[in-house]
Amino acid sequence: MKKTIFSFLLVFVLLISTASIAFADDGDIYVDGIPKDSHKIKNKWDAVGSFTSGRDVSSSLVGRTWTYEIHVKQAMCGPYSKGVIEFVSGDDVIKAHVEDVKENYHYWSRTSIETIQENFAAVGWAEFRGEVYNFMLLYAEGGIWIILSECPYTTEWETGLVWLGSCRAYQVLSSPWPPSDAAYEFDPRAIH
Repeated sequence: MKKTIFSFLLVFVLLISTASIAFADDGDIYVDGIPKDSHKIKNKWDAVGSFTSGRDVSSSLVGRTWTYEIHVKQAMCGPYSKGVIEFVSGDDVIKAHVEDVKENYHYWSRTSIETIQENFAAVGWAEFRGEVYNFMLLYAEGGIWIILSECPYTTEWETGLVWLGSCRAYQVLSSPWPPSDAAYEFDPRAIH
């Protein structure tokens, strides 16, 4: 009887150990098949500065000064990224909330302009003049560009493009364009 109980106990321990090993890979899954470390921070950008607009919310305002604050945390898996971006010029305030981030975004990376080869892009939603819009931000040493739209960004984001003019409700682009130098600090801090 003791041998039988001991055998059952041994088999039970062996089964538990085997099951633990077999299901260990499932323990590495966070949500919907995405690995647990997807939410961990890959890069972080904190940038503060000002620029003169080459494109502005209306053509009559081109050339005014905008100040900006960018606080973006890029997650290992882009959709887990977070951040807040704020542009201010006089009474105009654009406050953007980040929902996804990509490095070396195709739209600027495809150009031959050296100062925008390294860049990051962010998308999400933004508040401006009492309304809520989708936004796209492209940031590099050579320029900064934020576009507000009522159109979804999904298609453009997946293909590495920006909205066509017909979808742009508002935009602010730094001047000069194309950039002649590296006017904006691009120094992501890698955080794991």
